[in-house]
Amino acid sequence: MADHSDPVLEQLQRWGAEHPDVHVVILTGSRAHPDASIDDYSDYDVEVYTGATGTFKQDDWLVSFGEVLIRWPLYPAPTLREDFITRLVYFKTGYRIDFQIASIDCFDPHRYDAGYRVLVDKPGLTQSIPAPTYREFLIRKPSKEAFLVLINDFFWDGTYVAKSLCRNEMFYAKYMLDGMMRFQYLAQMVDWYIGNNHSWTVNPNKHGRLYQKYLDPSDWKWLESTFAGTGITANWDAFFLMVQLFRRMAKTVASGLNYEYPAQLDADMMDHFRTMRDVFGKQKND
Repeated sequence: MADHSDPVLEQLQRWGAEHPDVHVVILTGSRAHPDASIDDYSDYDVEVYTGATGTFKQDDWLVSFGEVLIRWPLYPAPTLREDFITRLVYFKTGYRIDFQIASIDCFDPHRYDAGYRVLVDKPGLTQSIPAPTYREFLIRKPSKEAFLVLINDFFWDGTYVAKSLCRNEMFYAKYMLDGMMRFQYLAQMVDWYIGNNHSWTVNPNKHGRLYQKYLDPSDWKWLESTFAGTGITANWDAFFLMVQLFRRMAKTVASGLNYEYPAQLDADMMDHFRTMRDVFGKQKND
């Protein structure tokens, strides 16, 4: 049955039903989750199962959905799994469809716990899919080892930031502060902090997209304050605000999981960072 409430889904259903090499089309991702927040910018995540994968190793078939603005990867190739061809496509009409295409022999009914919607199923394969629990992408509790390793790695990379700021090496300092400390370590701790505060029942989405939704306003404001421009002093301030936020969140997670927080490492590293900032202050005044 066509979906007249969404022209893109209707187009996908019609295309799948009419294309002789398409056997199954399944919608996944946020548009297949009953509790997800959807807007006009939400992608359509689509899995296509075919008896002729060679048909999709060229992009001629994309014309069925409109004029292409840009695609990724540049040429059809696997990116998530070796048995799936990836075509992420932004169309000039403004919508985006993320296609994952595989042989029908690769169909696995146990891959859809995060939610799905069947758009086309000519052979009836999807009848074997278990009902989703929607728990696949919930934040998971870290092991004690993973928790301690993250704290150690965060403090370790902090030494690069402090040293780079003392040297006035802004580009490298920003890479370590924003590229590593923020997105590799702080983001993971924020995930765990949100999980701890919401009984491990939520998903803040990729790269913190829904942090503002799940953090208290004061936490969100603090997180925003860790961003800075290119001034050395402003980046010292942002660095210390980030470290302080990380420490507070880590202590909350440790308490919630009954893990021991590495207090001695914390004290030693804070002494080191303060000493480095004092060195910077003396250099500035000389």
